[in-house]
Amino acid sequence: DLVKLSRLDGETISLRGRHERITDRDQFLGRFDRALSPAANPDNQQPLIIWISMHGYADSDDSRAYLIPPRATLNDRATWIDVSELIDRLAAASPDRHVVLMLDCHRVAVDWNLGLIDNHFADRVTELYQSSSLANVSIIQSAGSGQASCVSGDLQGSAFGYFSQLALAGAADVDAKIGDKDGWVSLSEYHDYVTLHLRHWARGQRASDQAPRVLKPSGSPNIRLARALNDNSLGDVRSAAISIRRRDDSVAANELAPLWQSLDHYRTLRLYENEPIAFRDLEHHLLWLEQLSRSGEAYRE
Repeated sequence: DLVKLSRLDGETISLRGRHERITDRDQFLGRFDRALSPAANPDNQQPLIIWISMHGYADSDDSRAYLIPPRATLNDRATWIDVSELIDRLAAASPDRHVVLMLDCHRVAVDWNLGLIDNHFADRVTELYQSSSLANVSIIQSAGSGQASCVSGDLQGSAFGYFSQLALAGAADVDAKIGDKDGWVSLSEYHDYVTLHLRHWARGQRASDQAPRVLKPSGSPNIRLARALNDNSLGDVRSAAISIRRRDDSVAANELAPLWQSLDHYRTLRLYENEPIAFRDLEHHLLWLEQLSRSGEAYRE
């Protein structure tokens, strides 16, 4: 998704932090504070957009919502990131410049390893926002209540990221049913465009529903997110989006097949009776390897 957005860098947006690796809680919070620092500049009328793509977690027995970084310990929530802490930092910053927090953190609906049978992340974030005193901050969630954020190898990323790039490039402003063609992409134009196209894509490609949820201060004006590209540049972005092709798997199928055959052989030896957890982990690691092999440049190492 960041690769797609980087095509707009220096055009309609200024992108920062794309190449910074974030693997744990401390790294994330440090990066979040640095990303938030430009919000103290009242002279910049463009909103500050902070995009977070990470697994989100909220169960039915807890009023909290969490982000789970890559190197977090699954049974130690001290290594997770409490969303309320992010809201507290936003409130403490008292930003003069409008901040838009984009959360694409709705990938997991059920996870037995976490004991998660129904992820309430979208609803918990909504409750935390509504109970806060944030006055100059909006939050865009990639999915609503009971929904999961769809990803696609054919789109080389998330469907939310795909349509967000087109919307921010200016497609939302020039859309005949949505835009007012004033040369700016407003928050309402962005939301209406992504909702229309994302919902259509999710229903047609995944037989599911997905629509972004926007949380903003009561009575706040319809802010401008970005300038729209001119017709020629927007046409180039559209053409590049249409021509996206699935990349070759980083681990070929003929390399994966022997690994699965070995697992089948171990199953006939009934090794799972002696080491059920280890056998389960081995099967999960093979599934994970298969998923990572087709997950794009960021996972090729």
